[in-house]
Amino acid sequence: YALLRLGCRLFGGFDPEEASAAGALAHCDTPVLFLHGEDDRFVPCDMGHENYAHCAAHNKHLLVVPGAGHGLSYMVDREAYLAALESFLRSVLD
Repeated sequence: YALLRLGCRLFGGFDPEEASAAGALAHCDTPVLFLHGEDDRFVPCDMGHENYAHCAAHNKHLLVVPGAGHGLSYMVDREAYLAALESFLRSVLD
């Protein structure tokens, strides 16, 4: 981690310990689709809700999939996942 942090500071001009997804999303004007598993134990679902709430984009969507762990939303509820993706893409491309 120390080498990663040093690389970020030297080459990226930022310190990952001071970075904030919610802070960055407060300045976001790009459409965002948030997909989160309700049973995610790696990134708590509350963080998905928090990032969604802080996101300044006018076109933003959030899908929370009950029973899905980290990165498993598609496998748990493929129909809801694909419907959310299609709806989001239609809203962006229309």
